[in-house]
Amino acid sequence: MLFILQTNSYYMKQPIKIEITKYSKLFLYSTCMPCKGINRSIIFDLELNEYHFIPNILYEIIMKFEQKSILEVMSFYNNEYDEYIQSYIEFIVNKRLGFISNSKVFENILKLEEEWDYPAVISNSIIMIDDKSNYDLPNVLNQIIDLGCRDYIICFQKPISLINLKELISTFNDSIVKNINIWIPFNNNPQMINEFSEYIEYNVRISTLVFYNAKNYQSSTILKSSPMVVFVENDLVESIIINPSNFQVNMNLYTESKHHNLYFNRKLYIDTEGNIKNGKSSKSYGNVNFDTIDAIVNSSEFQEIWFINKDSTLVCKDCEFRRICIDNRIPNKLTEGVYSYDTDCSYSPYNNSLTK
Repeated sequence: MLFILQTNSYYMKQPIKIEITKYSKLFLYSTCMPCKGINRSIIFDLELNEYHFIPNILYEIIMKFEQKSILEVMSFYNNEYDEYIQSYIEFIVNKRLGFISNSKVFENILKLEEEWDYPAVISNSIIMIDDKSNYDLPNVLNQIIDLGCRDYIICFQKPISLINLKELISTFNDSIVKNINIWIPFNNNPQMINEFSEYIEYNVRISTLVFYNAKNYQSSTILKSSPMVVFVENDLVESIIINPSNFQVNMNLYTESKHHNLYFNRKLYIDTEGNIKNGKSSKSYGNVNFDTIDAIVNSSEFQEIWFINKDSTLVCKDCEFRRICIDNRIPNKLTEGVYSYDTDCSYSPYNNSLTK
């Protein structure tokens, strides 16, 4: 009998003190996935979308002694660490990451399949427009829509009127697009902001409207506030600052990270000149004024970076966060299957701290 065992979603108010018998074994729930770092490990709870640090010795116990009884594990270490092993196991049980059982039926728990796929060539796109852009934006959007892309960031580095924005968004009518983020420069015009806010509130496809460079923004002048309208003081910032406090845990990220680069996989970036890229700092593979987007993104050269994950990248392969870290640095090939970055990450897995 094979089955997947998931966690119970109830909250344990009282810590459980476990009793170990001759046949007691530790089982992780199928949605709790351990990941080893060089100094410490993590268990990702893909059902509750959270993670828990564990020492590497506990990772070793989980992986090396799978299907072994707890007493066999203790015996392997000559019973010198029984108290620690017991405390580790109680931690697993009390955090709802696993359970103890004497029954052999749980030996046939089906492991979580770690395959990943997406039903389109491109999953997310970033389109940049400024006052010098000379490409046909509606045509570009239609090409991307035909690729099955559902999530968009459209960033204007010039003012845009509400009439022009409405005309642009009409391009997505009758499409499967579900998530559009619009970035426009802040204009200290309360009437204009209120009109934009009212429009996006009733447009189901626009998830966020961001007014950037909003240093002079005063909330008291805005008549109609909306949680979908965001004001940021800074100018455009497209780099990603890696900070574990900002990480999210979910099934899709975890499984995608096993096979792909979490930032560049299925991503399309069109810069202000119409160049077709993987991201802002990547090289150009063509231009929308001369090439079809479909031909470019389906080329093996464009897709190569999709398959460079953190397990094949120096430093990152030692990091306990590599299953959930979205990193827009360009990996450089050193040898076959081995990559590195030109710049250091803001987090070090070797001392488990952020750089100042």
